[in-house]
Parts: sequence; C-alpha cells; structure tokens
Amino acid sequence: MFDILPTYFALVGILLFLDKRNFAAGLAFGVGVGLKYFPVILVLALLCGLRKGQDRRSVRDLLLGLGSVVAALSIPFLLLDAPAFLTGVFSPASGVTTGQLSVWSVANLLGVVDLPVLAAALNIGVIALAIALITWAVGALRSSLEPTFWIDLAIIAILLFFVLFRLVNDQYTIWLLPFLTLNVVLARERAWTLIGISGLVLVASWVNVGHYSFFLPMVTASPTLAADVPRMWLIPAARIVLAVVFWLFCIVLLRGRLKSVAGKGEISGFLGARFRALLAFGKRRLHTLIGPR
Repeated sequence: MFDILPTYFALVGILLFLDKRNFAAGLAFGVGVGLKYFPVILVLALLCGLRKGQDRRSVRDLLLGLGSVVAALSIPFLLLDAPAFLTGVFSPASGVTTGQLSVWSVANLLGVVDLPVLAAALNIGVIALAIALITWAVGALRSSLEPTFWIDLAIIAILLFFVLFRLVNDQYTIWLLPFLTLNVVLARERAWTLIGISGLVLVASWVNVGHYSFFLPMVTASPTLAADVPRMWLIPAARIVLAVVFWLFCIVLLRGRLKSVAGKGEISGFLGARFRALLAFGKRRLHTLIGPR
C-alpha cells in the first residue's frame, strides 16, 4: 500500500528526533508530508509535548528541515498552476464522504454521504486542537521526557486522528503499526494490541474489498473468473459493524496509552486548571479595560 512510504519517513523522523538530529528529522518528516499529510500530526504532537525549558533551537531546526522540503516540493507546482495545486492540497477539507473504517460511516445509514465544506474543515480543526492540548498537557505533567515518551506521543496523536476524523480507511492502520510494534518489543504494550489491530485489518480486507481478498489476483486478472469468486454477504451492515468495532478498539488503546503517560484524571485536571486560569486572566483584562463602574 502507498501509505507504507510516508509511514517509513515518519518513523525515520521520530528516530532522528530521538537521536537529537532535529534538522534531519525535519527533512524526513518533510518527505513524509510530501507523500501524505499525516506526519504533520506527529510533528504537532512532538512540538506540543516539548516542555517550556527545553532548547528552542530543537524546534527551529525541526521546522526548518520540514519547511525546506515542503517548500522545495511545492514551489514548482505553485509556479505552474497555483489554483489547481491549492485545490489538491486542501482536498481533505472538501467534505466528500466518509472513510471505510470511520465511525462516521454510521451516518451513511441515514443517507448522509457528503459533509458541508465548513463542517469538514471544522473536523480537521478539532483534531488539531485535541492533539495539541492533550500532548501539551502530557508533556507539562511529565517530570522527565525519556525517549519512549515520544513514541507514546506519536501513538496518542494517531489514535486521536482515528477516533475523531471522518475519513479513516483500512490502509491508515499502517501508520500505527511501527509505533505499536516498538512498544511491544520494549514490553511497554501487550501483544494483544498488535494481534487485535491485525485481526481487524484482516477482516477489513474481506469486508471493504467486497470479494474475499485472497482471490483478488483472480478478480483483477480475469473478468470471467471474477464472476465465480465468492462475495461477502451483507456488506453495508458489515462495514458499519467493523467501523464501530475499530473505533471502540482505538478508544481502548488511547485510554490505555493516556493512563500510562499520566495518572488518572491528571490531564483533564491540568487542562481544566489552565482553562480556569485563562478565564480569570480574561476577566482581569476586561476589568482593566472598562474600569470600575
């Protein structure tokens, strides 16, 4: 699947970041973003997870490497046909349908196939905000940021994307597998997580393709033989059930990962305290501006 390539560069970016080779990590992330956008959420998680006292040069080098590759890949197309290029760049916000593994596919039963562009763009904004807030809170709560912490942030960011985004397809699970595998190898994650997600992907390969996938070469090579290949029964219903089960599985994984990086209720307590402090600051500023009555 095509997603293997951006996943590879995202993994290289994470490993280079762990090795404190931040400019090189930015270059790797930039190539990944050029292939598919999802490494952006990993960069966002890494930057938000940094504590205030850490070296700002790391942030600068990472963004410089990322920006240089994205600029090098984008400028030629902007010069050739900027409107067409920008239309392609912003196509994920176009609101077209839902993914095969997205819980949003339940809406298809109600006849809701397309989303308004504004609603689709809002969905992306909510995901970015959720990743930024949660990874920031996790980073602020940790007394030390060991290398495995950054692997956790990558897993949390990807799982938040799976739980919240409307367009999640089978091949997107490839993004998660390297980081889950690292945690299993390091005995920080139980093997059932890999077995579970592998089983769901196997079922998805049957349900979402329509034919039993083991016969796919026969289907694509010979239209005559394709008529004799068995097909899944009740495919629309099976897709809905699969999407809901995958969504619940991701929530369980996300909850477990959050509990491992922060104590029970710490993240919500931290964000609640910051929100209350922000409200209090706003009230003081407002009082200063309008003066006493």
